Amino acid sequence: MYKVMKLMKISLLVFFVCITLLIATTPVSADAGIPIPITEQQRDAIIEQINGAPITTEQYLAIVWPEIYKKMDSTDKTKLSTIYKVWNMTEGERTAESLLITSTHDGPIRAAERNVLIDVLDGLDITYGEFMQIVWPELYATMPDDMRQSMMTTPRPKSASAIKEKQLIPRSIIISANANLPVQNGRFMTYGASSTVSGNTPDYHYVEVYLKNEVDTTVDSTGYGKWLIDYESNPSQMMTVSAQNTIMDLSTNWYRTRAESQARIGVDTTYSTPVYSQWMKYTAV
Repeated sequence: MYKVMKLMKISLLVFFVCITLLIATTPVSADAGIPIPITEQQRDAIIEQINGAPITTEQYLAIVWPEIYKKMDSTDKTKLSTIYKVWNMTEGERTAESLLITSTHDGPIRAAERNVLIDVLDGLDITYGEFMQIVWPELYATMPDDMRQSMMTTPRPKSASAIKEKQLIPRSIIISANANLPVQNGRFMTYGASSTVSGNTPDYHYVEVYLKNEVDTTVDSTGYGKWLIDYESNPSQMMTVSAQNTIMDLSTNWYRTRAESQARIGVDTTYSTPVYSQWMKYTAV
């Protein structure tokens, strides 16, 4: 009983702190009371104050990203209210000029949060930069400043046709996606994606891929970013980047992958059309 009362007190304290921060730092329009997008400095200050607090991911988005939270429907908010914000994230494999992030490296709790965020944000009218900051903050933090600025002004496609209609893609990038069934019915599936730039060597190249089940829910994800620091050091390695991950103990179901990629070529940022692999039936042993 004592532990329960203590947890209730902590939850109430966090709630009132969050509400106070939200009121104090989020400008509101005079006519409709609609939150105005907060500045990057305000957002950083809020994150610093609530860092490590035991709050749900729904509370986190409501406080830190009020303009995006307002676009979500009640179903999405309910999904996020059942998971807690994970503050400690592992960067995965890293070298001087590349960073690999996978659900496996992050651990099961962070992976579960990320997968729900991917599904909730996938249909919203947001930019690439907003999506990356929420879903892949580790990768976003490693990008060059001009790359981040470009992403913050580029709408993220809600479908494969949406990005074509906006004419966001110079035709210099090709992406492929795959999901492979295990050999001899092992209890795992390997999936991945690769992205190739033709004609020019990019100085930044990124690919992300999600494993989806038959109801289009993300069950696993991975991403890989690489940037060219020295143009003299084998620039051909920048032409193609790949991300791959293996998920264990899948349930019997149909699966496919969705992949996207981005590349900076000179001053221009190129975005790929989302690519889906074919549906594959997995039978657990």
